[in-house]
Amino acid sequence: AGIPATGESTSDDLSLVDRLVGSIPSDVPDDRRATIEAFASTYVRRIPEADIPDLPVPQLYAEITDLLRFIDERGLRNSVVRAFQPTLEVCGYSTVGTVVQVVVDDMPFLVDSIANVVSRSGVGVERHLHPLIGTTRDKSGALVSVASARSSTQTESVQHFELDRILTDEEADELVDGINGVLRDVVVSVRDFDAMRGAVNEMIGAAKGSVARYGYEDIQESVDFLEWLLD
Repeated sequence: AGIPATGESTSDDLSLVDRLVGSIPSDVPDDRRATIEAFASTYVRRIPEADIPDLPVPQLYAEITDLLRFIDERGLRNSVVRAFQPTLEVCGYSTVGTVVQVVVDDMPFLVDSIANVVSRSGVGVERHLHPLIGTTRDKSGALVSVASARSSTQTESVQHFELDRILTDEEADELVDGINGVLRDVVVSVRDFDAMRGAVNEMIGAAKGSVARYGYEDIQESVDFLEWLLD
């Protein structure tokens, strides 16, 4: 094959993201290409480095674009959850066991809560990726763009589980129902948590305003305790 000319990259030199971007068909519109690139970059960062050599680029590209379509399908719904068995014929990639995917607005407690539901189902997890993405959607809920979560006002949590065996239809339905149930619980918990934080902040403000009546040391002890609760 010869020695590459100066400045010429081999496939080994290219990052996984570069190779994925190189897999995007030339007829994909520019805006869609940018969305795929942004999501692929975020998704790949979640893959353990030891797993990367074992991932065929065409199958990983199919996995990413299939998941991106599912993110788009969320639309205006609060969340979407699915459990399915990907095949090369239908999805462009395959896995040993069932795949479970979740898309929902980012909020505290999500990753551990959903992982616990999966764990309690009794199946093993071969791979669990949970990228956090910034999104822009139009009025109909259609996905317009994906960006870094840090630079976005709207962030969505995406979770991808690959299980160690294929679930029966009944098992898959039960797992999806369980995840939907815990998502509802998380929403309530976060709402109550935010209300509690607001009440504690009000108490801190009231305490600090009472220094003249109770003395600095007494007030500071109370404030320290309330601030500890917030942490």
